[in-house]
Amino acid sequence: MAKRIILATVYNTAASGGLSTFVKLYAEGLRKRGVTVSIIDENDMPALQRFISYKLIRNALYVLNKDWGMRWYFAAAASMMGKTVGKKMSKGTIIHAQDPVALCGIITHIKGDPATILNVHGDLANMCRSDNVVTAGGKAEREALAIEKRAYTEADAVVAVDTRLHDHVQSFIKRDVDIIKNFVDPDAFIPPKANERDTLRQRLCISGFAVFCPRRLVPKNGVIFAAEAISIMKDANITLLFAGDGAERRRIQAIIDQHSLQGRIIMLGDIPHNRIIEYYKACDAVLIPSVTSEGVIEATSISALEGMACERIVIASDIGGLAELIKNGKTGILVPEQHPKRIADAIRKAKLPAAKRLGVAARKFIIMNNSVQSQTKRYFTICSRVAKKKRLWR
Repeated sequence: MAKRIILATVYNTAASGGLSTFVKLYAEGLRKRGVTVSIIDENDMPALQRFISYKLIRNALYVLNKDWGMRWYFAAAASMMGKTVGKKMSKGTIIHAQDPVALCGIITHIKGDPATILNVHGDLANMCRSDNVVTAGGKAEREALAIEKRAYTEADAVVAVDTRLHDHVQSFIKRDVDIIKNFVDPDAFIPPKANERDTLRQRLCISGFAVFCPRRLVPKNGVIFAAEAISIMKDANITLLFAGDGAERRRIQAIIDQHSLQGRIIMLGDIPHNRIIEYYKACDAVLIPSVTSEGVIEATSISALEGMACERIVIASDIGGLAELIKNGKTGILVPEQHPKRIADAIRKAKLPAAKRLGVAARKFIIMNNSVQSQTKRYFTICSRVAKKKRLWR
């Protein structure tokens, strides 16, 4: 029987971000193992129904009461996802959901006890609170918690991308939860070849000691603290480049204007993922200044993985999956969250010639522990275990 896996999520995998990168890379890794893979996301749901449910009804309810709007969204997204996946099902299919809303929609609307795996990339209720789309302690938050509990309980297998999320699942239900940290393709994300870095810097108009921050400009990514770090540094030869967009753009621009940092802080906007490697290669260090926000803590950041694979010196907040990934002073530099002065100190340290060894060690670590080849193999083992339980793939 053919091995088939559907990767399902209610989110948009065409948008930039860690989930999008994960799904595409994971699908590619599975295909190399002979698995037929389909990706089903928000864009595969019926367009008219999505427009009515999201743009009209949800938005109208949200204006009246944000909890009403989110509760409608949870129900509508789950229903559309379950029905959409159901139409694509065939014999021998395992559904690997990438969020609990998708998983709940699938087990509700697909008959016959489908084979399911849930990946836990984040904690839904906390994420909703962090994004300020639910009322703390309100009905929508309680519903998000109920969705999480059902998904963690009813999936045939659950995989968390770091230890904190493993423990988060365990706080709902005591069950087996695998931990597989995020990954990168070390054959695609490589250090620059001889003279390549100089060529890229000239083409991208990068000079001096360049620090690359590939982060959406939202509060939980701590980008404002990166900008504040540059504002207290007197070294005019240091440039900070943001790749991403979001609500914090105005605050960053205010810092630029207040301290006359034009040319020292550059906001590039969204960069297509197939071009992001050019900036990793052209820059000297990568900064991941994430912060804890309403219980949401950065997992194993794919941006950090990519920077490490390119032998860049990665500076990151000492929280969550970042603290698990980076060995401070050996494969990168960890700093306290929300601490511009310590970020500035870390950048100065990264400028020292001796710091180059951190990037070299980081790449070796990634090849050994976080390559797409090794981690996809571990996922495939879990898929095979579920297939055996459900008597598939014989």
